Amino acid sequence: MTTLHPTAATFPKAGIITIEGLDGAGKSSAINIVLRVFKEAGINIDVSREPGGTPMAEAIREVHKNPDFSNGGEIISPLTESLLMFASRTQLYTNISIPRWQNKGQMTLLDRCWWTTFAYQYFELLPVEQYETLCNMCLSEVSLDAALYLDVDPVTGLERAGKRGALDRIELSGASFFERARRGYLHLANQHADIATIIDSNRPYEQVSADVEAWAKKTAATIKQKYNIAEDN
Repeated sequence: MTTLHPTAATFPKAGIITIEGLDGAGKSSAINIVLRVFKEAGINIDVSREPGGTPMAEAIREVHKNPDFSNGGEIISPLTESLLMFASRTQLYTNISIPRWQNKGQMTLLDRCWWTTFAYQYFELLPVEQYETLCNMCLSEVSLDAALYLDVDPVTGLERAGKRGALDRIELSGASFFERARRGYLHLANQHADIATIIDSNRPYEQVSADVEAWAKKTAATIKQKYNIAEDN
């Protein structure tokens, strides 16, 4: 039996860092900070999102998040959602992350990864063996170098998400859904404390941003040492 995600090999086929969190946790702001800090440190990196990142993966994203499917009374199985997510990320890694790393030495900063599938679709719902099987099938060529989890209270997160505009199908799932997902994220972050950091994002923006920037600087230094990235890159 595998662990709940592949761990970073010395030189994986794709260098990946992920920013995780519930809706409204502040991932977009954190991604902008991390991207800036890494580039200032001379690390070649670009952003992709899950689900999404390629035309087919983005089409899967639209299907997955479309509220019309729930409005018609159709039951969307967590397994169906999980299969869609793994199909989307397989497209992303095959077409973007792996070529980006192998051809340009460029890392991928992900807005969500397979951790979200575990937290949203599997934790306390489906047999973890299914998740591990899908990880073994779809993630054999990629691994995580680092993960940042922005921990927000589900009610606070949903309030923030609502201020951005109309909610999608996932955001309409309700507080109990996100409370369970939060437990799933914390489970993963604590299990993989070697690569994961938890930041309390319930606090004011300035405090969270300062912690994100400090994490980004520390992680950038670790990445440069790990992959022997020269100062003038």
